[in-house]
Amino acid sequence: MTQGVPAHFHRANFLELPYAPASFDAILLLSIMYSAIPGAAQRQKWLAELGRLLTPNGLVMLSFLREPQSVSRQKVVYTRLNMMLVNLPGANMAYQPGDEWSWGHFYHAFQDEDEIRRELVGAGVMVRELHWTQGLALVV
Repeated sequence: MTQGVPAHFHRANFLELPYAPASFDAILLLSIMYSAIPGAAQRQKWLAELGRLLTPNGLVMLSFLREPQSVSRQKVVYTRLNMMLVNLPGANMAYQPGDEWSWGHFYHAFQDEDEIRRELVGAGVMVRELHWTQGLALVV
């Protein structure tokens, strides 16, 4: 169905967005782009910066990775080990349960709906809708 609304698509490094303030009415982040940003603080900083690119009443729809409902015993052990190691000198102090490295890529799997909600609100955005089971959020 045609709505007569023009759409423009841009391609850029999503961590270095070269756009002027208020450039977009809507921003769509497909796949698990939000979960691919390492560290909660960096994700929040990036999301706050993304808000600068929106026009008033603009929307961001982002997808995120959820922790699977059933987690292997091995993964539970690794998570506990990582939580102990994070306190050692030189360790990655930003480590969170759900941080993974697979196939040469970092990603963060959110542990529950409260974790993603706290992170989004902590970034200073308003959560309009959060669909935990689909891994989608609509924020302004």
